[in-house]
Amino acid sequence: MEKFYNNHYIEIEPNGNIIRGFSDAFQQPNGHSILINDRGGYQFRLSPDGEENPPMHDGNGAPLYRWDVSLSTKAGPWRGIVKRTQAEIDADAPTPSPPMPTLEERVRACEETILGMTGGNAPTGFTAIQVQMGKVDMQSLPARVRKEVEKELTAYA
Repeated sequence: MEKFYNNHYIEIEPNGNIIRGFSDAFQQPNGHSILINDRGGYQFRLSPDGEENPPMHDGNGAPLYRWDVSLSTKAGPWRGIVKRTQAEIDADAPTPSPPMPTLEERVRACEETILGMTGGNAPTGFTAIQVQMGKVDMQSLPARVRKEVEKELTAYA
């Protein structure tokens, strides 16, 4: 009985980074697929004796391997697969998202928005909240506003 083999393929980005590897047991190649093994099993391997279905990306999604056609030979096309250096992988790491603003930063942004919307004359309820939070000193308020804020504060006491 004749032994049956599967073909193993990789697909690369324009810069040579390998982004996928697969066996034709599960998927058919397209015009961009590179044949690296025509005598493989049904599970994909980067080399004939390599790990089955190895990870192709790190935890951040950066490719772990690149294709160097100059190292590939007719007797072993998989020899063109090169493990990328940590420096290469780190260079592909996504830019970290800016940290979430703290609660105080968010409150400050809300305060600035309200003050901007009111032309600097915040509603007395808002000023009362600022007094309760210790952000506004009652003595620094004009007498008219101080009376309104005191009414507001006693209404909630």
